[in-house]
Amino acid sequence: MWGKYFLLGCMACVFMMPGYATATESSPKVPQAFLPERVFEFQPVLEGTQVVHEFVLKNKGEAPLNILQIKSG
Repeated sequence: MWGKYFLLGCMACVFMMPGYATATESSPKVPQAFLPERVFEFQPVLEGTQVVHEFVLKNKGEAPLNILQIKSG
């Protein structure tokens, strides 16, 4: 259950961060967040066991992508 909340928290951060946009004619150089793996299902574990999964976040835009805050679920 903890893993699902963690994933939701990560996804919320990615989509709500400032500067997340697609390229437009008015601002040609913008960051563009890309998350190749959008979902990860943890297998059942005993309560109290620490589980870890790394998500790769790529910037496919032409400007620096600043990640200002990350929260777990």
